[in-house]
Amino acid sequence: MKIFRRLLRFIVCAAFALALAAANYIAFAPGGILPAGTGYALYPVLDDRLDKVVKPGALVVFQRGGSPEEGNIAAYMWWGSEVIGVVTSSENNGAYFKLEYVAGESYTVPSGYYIGKAVYTVDGVGAVCHWLGGHPTAVLVFDAAVVLIGAAYLLTAPKRRRKTEIQSLIETFEFYGQKYDLEDANIDY
Repeated sequence: MKIFRRLLRFIVCAAFALALAAANYIAFAPGGILPAGTGYALYPVLDDRLDKVVKPGALVVFQRGGSPEEGNIAAYMWWGSEVIGVVTSSENNGAYFKLEYVAGESYTVPSGYYIGKAVYTVDGVGAVCHWLGGHPTAVLVFDAAVVLIGAAYLLTAPKRRRKTEIQSLIETFEFYGQKYDLEDANIDY
């Protein structure tokens, strides 16, 4: 039982540490959330321009590279920000592609601006990522609170450990005391 509790505590702490590291990376990472070397990019969809294809507030995972194919959800960089839309056609042997990102409006985009195609969407996470990116101070405050709580936990560990040892000794003494009382119950002195 003790080993299971320790393992469960370790798993919870590791998951919390990973979530905290991810929140810090998202809050302080420049653009596209994932580094370019991973082959993937993550972008939040914050408006309802593509509500038929991607829900507002979703986080879209794009596979970098490749060429735009008709019907794919694609992203491209335009004036320093990403634009997400649906590829409607390709022109000039792939030198340009048309992207519809508002119902009924298409834009011709040079293929050099193409980031990649969407391979997966996670609903509801994009808004959180966008908020974290816009509020790095809140993430720092949360980090400070976690450090303070962790320090308090570590500083009080010896006292809690001693208290547990004393409780174990009391339980042992009570067990053997009751056992002794039961054995001597029928003895007359």
